[in-house]
Amino acid sequence: MIPYGVMNGVGSFIRDRGIALGLGGLAALFLICAPSAQAGWSQPFDVSPSVKEAPEATGGGETAALPDGGFIYVWNRANQDGSVDAVFRISSPDGTIGPTTELAAGYQTNSTSGNPNDPTVATGADGSIRVAWLYQTMICSPSCDYRTKAQTALIATDGEVLAIQDLDATPPNSGSGIGSVSISISDEGRALLAWRYSDWNADSYRVRITSAGAGELVAPSTTVLENSLSSMNDPEVAIAPGGSAFITVPYGNPEARLDGLTISDVGEVSAPQTLDPGPISLYETAAMIDENGVGTAVYKRGNGTAEQVMTRRMDADGDPLGAGPVMVSDDSDDRWSNFNSGGAAIDPDGRIVVTWSQELAGQGGYGVRSRTIAADGSLGSIQTVSQSPDDYIYDSTVALSPDGGGSVLYLTEPSSGANQVRVRALDTGYVPAGDPKTLASAQTDSTIFPSNIAYSSNGDATALWTDLLEDQWDWAGLRASIFETTPPTLDLWTQPKSAAGQGIVVAANVADRSGPVTVDWDFGDGGNAHSLVAQHTYQAPGTYTIKATATDGAGNVTTKSAQIEVIGAEDPPDPIPPDTRITGKPGKKVKTKSATFKFVSSLTGSKFECRLDRAGWSDCRSPKKLKKLRPGRHTFKVRATKGDLFDRTPAAYTWTVKKAKPIKKGRK
Repeated sequence: MIPYGVMNGVGSFIRDRGIALGLGGLAALFLICAPSAQAGWSQPFDVSPSVKEAPEATGGGETAALPDGGFIYVWNRANQDGSVDAVFRISSPDGTIGPTTELAAGYQTNSTSGNPNDPTVATGADGSIRVAWLYQTMICSPSCDYRTKAQTALIATDGEVLAIQDLDATPPNSGSGIGSVSISISDEGRALLAWRYSDWNADSYRVRITSAGAGELVAPSTTVLENSLSSMNDPEVAIAPGGSAFITVPYGNPEARLDGLTISDVGEVSAPQTLDPGPISLYETAAMIDENGVGTAVYKRGNGTAEQVMTRRMDADGDPLGAGPVMVSDDSDDRWSNFNSGGAAIDPDGRIVVTWSQELAGQGGYGVRSRTIAADGSLGSIQTVSQSPDDYIYDSTVALSPDGGGSVLYLTEPSSGANQVRVRALDTGYVPAGDPKTLASAQTDSTIFPSNIAYSSNGDATALWTDLLEDQWDWAGLRASIFETTPPTLDLWTQPKSAAGQGIVVAANVADRSGPVTVDWDFGDGGNAHSLVAQHTYQAPGTYTIKATATDGAGNVTTKSAQIEVIGAEDPPDPIPPDTRITGKPGKKVKTKSATFKFVSSLTGSKFECRLDRAGWSDCRSPKKLKKLRPGRHTFKVRATKGDLFDRTPAAYTWTVKKAKPIKKGRK
C-alpha cells in the first residue's frame, strides 16, 4: 500500500480511458532542473487510521530512522474486545509504506487479560532495528494479580521479524513490576537495553541491563544498581561509537536524586554517582554520550514552587564533572518549565541541543525555548522557537540532521481554536530559522499530541503525532509528515513521431515520498495540460519539445523533456510495433505468495500476452494477479500485440518469494 508519495493512477487512468502507451523512442529525454527551494514538509498521511469503528492506535507511537533513508513506526493497536497489540510498519526510501506487522498480541476474557504497552524502537547505522515493550497480564481467580514481563524483537530492514525474546518477568503474587525499557544502538550495531525492576513488598528497586552485538540475540540480563530507600523511576541509556555507555537513574521520594553510571567498551560498570541530590522531584531524563565516553544528563527538577531544566555531565570513568548541576532553562525567576526525554539530542561533534517549554515572564502564555550545550559543557544563549501570550505551547521534541541543523516539533494550544502540531527548523548553528510550519490541526471532536521526530542519514525526516478522539479515549490514530529535499522521480512517455492533425497521448509515471505529485505539461506549441495522462494534437509540421514538470507535496520539482517530430498529414509515419511497459509490480523480495502486475502499451487498442517463468504465452489483461507462487525466484513477462504487430522485446520483471521463517520466541 502506498498512502503517500506515489501517484498510483497511471495504469488505471490509462485503462479507464482505453489508452495504451509506452516509452518507445525516448532517447531524447534529459533532466532539466533540480529540487526547488520551496522543499519542505509533506501533506500528513495515516500511519494507522483514526476510525472509531475500526480503532488502530491507543494514544502513543514512536518513530526512528533507518540507514537506507526509510523509517519505522511502532505503536499499540486497539482491538474491538478491548485488548491491544504491539505492531509496527516500515516505510522505504521511495515512500512506500509496508503492511502493519504484529509483534505481540493482546487478549481479553472475563477473568484474564494480557496487553503489550509502551513500545519503543531504536535503530543503528548498520541497519539494526530493535523494538522493546512491556506485557502486562491480569489474572482474576478469585482475586486479581498483575504480572509484567519485558520483551524485545530484532527486526530486519525489510520488516522480517528475526527473533522475539523475553528480557525479564515478575513472578505471580510478588508485588513487583517492570518499568519501560530504554534502548540505544551504537554506530556499529551494538545494542544496550536498560529497565527498572521494582519489588514494592521488599522496598527493593533495581536497574537491569542486557546487550547484544550487531544482528545478535540479547544476552542474559544483569543488575547494575540496587536501592532499598527510595522509589526508582525509569532509567535512560545511551551508547557511544565504540560501545561505551551512560545510564541515568532518577529517584523519587523520600530521597529524590539523580544518579549516573558508565559502562566501558569492555563491559566494566562504574559505581553509581549522584549527579543531582534533589531534594524534591527529578524526572523526565534524557541521556546522551559522545565519542569520548562523556555522558550528559538533561532532566527536569522541581523545587516546590516551579520546575527547571537542568544538566550534569559524567566522564568516561564514571566521575561527575563540574561543581554541580547547571540550569539550562531561564533562571531569571521561578517559572514552570516542561521538558521530556525527547527534548534533547546530540550531534556527532558532541554538541547537544535542548528544547523545553516555559511560562512567559509577566505574561499568560508559554513559549518553546532551545539552547545548546557544547562538548566542553558550556551553554549557548537561549533561543525562542515559538511563543505566544495567549497560547499554551509545550510537548517539544528535537531531532538533528546529519547534514547539520534540525527541527523542533511541538504542540500549540490556542486560547481559542484548534490545537496544532507545529514544527520549526534549526539552522546549522542550531538557531531557529524560517517560520513555524503547521503540520496538523485537531478536528472538532479530537485533539492531537506530538510523538517524536527523526532524521534519516540522507537528511529526510519524519514527524509523528497522535490524533485522539476525545469522546473515546481508547481510539486514536497515528499520523505523520515527511520532510525531504529529494525531487520526485519522473518517467516521461511519448511517441517520437506523429502527423499534423493526429492526436497523441503522453503520460508521466511519477513516484515520491512526500506526495501528492502534480504534473504540468508544455507541448511547445502553446498547448498545456495538468494531469498524469494528457492528449494533444499538433496542427502544423515541425519538431516540438514536450516538457513535463512534476511537483511533490514538499515543493520539490523535477522537469523532463522529449522531442517529437510532427510530419504533414499527407505523409503518415510507418507503422510502429507496440512497446510494453510494466507499471505495477511486487518488491524484489517478498513474503507473500501472490503478486499483481500492471502494464500498458504504446498503441491504443492493443491486447496483451503474459507468461510466468517457463510457461507458454497466454492472453491476459492488466492488472494480472498471480497466485499460489512457490518460494524462490520468478520471472514475469508481458508483450503487447495489435493486429500483425507485436512487441519483440517484452517487458520483464524478476523477483523472489522468500520462504517463511519461524519466529523465535523466548530465550533459552
